[in-house]
Amino acid sequence: MFCPERMEAAIKESGIKYSAIAKKLNIADTSFRNKRKGLTEFTQTEISAFCDLLGLSDELRNQIFFA
Repeated sequence: MFCPERMEAAIKESGIKYSAIAKKLNIADTSFRNKRKGLTEFTQTEISAFCDLLGLSDELRNQIFFA
């Protein structure tokens, strides 16, 4: 189950702007916002790109996307 609170904490800690993350994921800012709110799901490709961009460990990835 997706955990938006952990995602927001990871983004805040990284200092990377939402718009830069959306661009890296090749999605619109509004699409990224909907995904962050849990309204739509992240694809495996988006999860991989997000984790690469933020340098997340497998453990943190699992806590965010597969808790």
